[in-house]
Amino acid sequence: MKTKNLHKYLLAVTLLVLIVISYLSFTRIQRLIKSFDGIDHINQVIIELEKTFSYIKDAETGQRGYLISRDSAFLEPYINADDNIVKSITILDSLVANNEKQKENLKELVRLIDTRFMTLGSLLKKDTGRLVADIVIDSIMRIGMKNMNEIDVQIGVMINSEYEQLQSNEKAKRHYVTQSPWFTFLLALFSIGVIVYAYTRINYQLKKSENIQLALEEKVKELEQSNLDLEEFSYTSSHDLQEPLRKIIIYSERTLSKKTDTLDDEAKNWLGITIVAAERMRGLINDLLSYSRIVNVNAEVFYPTDLNKVINDVESDLQEMIFEKNAVIIKDNLPIVFAIANHMDRLFLNLISNAIKYAKKNVPPVINITCEEVLGSTIGEVGSGHAKEKYYKISIADNGIGFDEKYLSKIFVIFQRLHHNQYNGSGIGLAICKKIVFNHKGFITAESKLNEGSVFHVFLPAKIHA
Repeated sequence: MKTKNLHKYLLAVTLLVLIVISYLSFTRIQRLIKSFDGIDHINQVIIELEKTFSYIKDAETGQRGYLISRDSAFLEPYINADDNIVKSITILDSLVANNEKQKENLKELVRLIDTRFMTLGSLLKKDTGRLVADIVIDSIMRIGMKNMNEIDVQIGVMINSEYEQLQSNEKAKRHYVTQSPWFTFLLALFSIGVIVYAYTRINYQLKKSENIQLALEEKVKELEQSNLDLEEFSYTSSHDLQEPLRKIIIYSERTLSKKTDTLDDEAKNWLGITIVAAERMRGLINDLLSYSRIVNVNAEVFYPTDLNKVINDVESDLQEMIFEKNAVIIKDNLPIVFAIANHMDRLFLNLISNAIKYAKKNVPPVINITCEEVLGSTIGEVGSGHAKEKYYKISIADNGIGFDEKYLSKIFVIFQRLHHNQYNGSGIGLAICKKIVFNHKGFITAESKLNEGSVFHVFLPAKIHA
């Protein structure tokens, strides 16, 4: 038992460690992926910032070319730059949405870009028709250069901030790239260990189960042989025991009939007692033989059995007893059960004959046989494994002498009799009933009150197949 618990403990610890290693490996892979994604994200921000600065420089270059040459073709980069910068700013806004510092930097960049384009726009308006003096143009150009320097510095600040994050992500990436193979190797190694351990334990248990199975098969063979020997012994013993009893009865009866004139009353009484005792002994032997035959049953002899036919056959067998006692049998429509037919005959023969035999004096026995379908959970003897199974509850109620329920535990025990002198019997009938019901995976109980009658409840599985 301790070894079994140790194996369970080791397996639980092994699985726990395996789960922990798997989790750590998974989280490291996730972090590695996150670091790669972070690097890609930073590169996108840097590229977009450089593109934005490039568009601004293109606009300024176009403006300078136009002012020098007065050729409107140089204004095309300036015109296109406005749309391109708007697109880049939109992309940058989405890329830095989760970075508060860069969001503030982007707002400052947008402000500087707006200032720069306002300067460029005012210069182009004032230059219409060459009316702007060179000194004015030069002043505006200087302001523009200052704006460009501020934009360059702001973009540099943002790029440097991204590079700082890039270095952190690169460091994390190198760390996880270096450590992940070891974790993967450890996981694989430990998994192999678990598989090897599980295989060896399962193989050991299988071999152990095979040995147990072989031992059980040997025991079954021994038990079958023992049962055969017991049946043979029972038959031989009953035959050998009944032969001297038969002779005792025959010669006692002959002595009584032929020597009746020479025997005194005391001798006749002794011979009468001898005959009765021998007859009783012969009855006990026959009942014991019947009980031994019921103990061992073969599953192949179970068939769908109509209990209505069984009761009809029992009534026919007990016809003389029923007529003598003026007994009345009232019965419901009974079900078909999966059973050994002659055992069902013996079961209900014993129960009904007892109901008739233990009738009140000068009161005709009335026997009610009823049936209902119940769940196993309503039967006290049923275990939890059969609580949801259905059973036929067949009740045999009589109006006889009844018995005190304090003897309930004894009435199904072999050779236990509550009425030793008043009624004939071996005390084995109800024991046979219990054994028959047990062999059919059922239950039998009773309830009774003195001078009011008894009710025997037989519970049989509600199925007509094995």
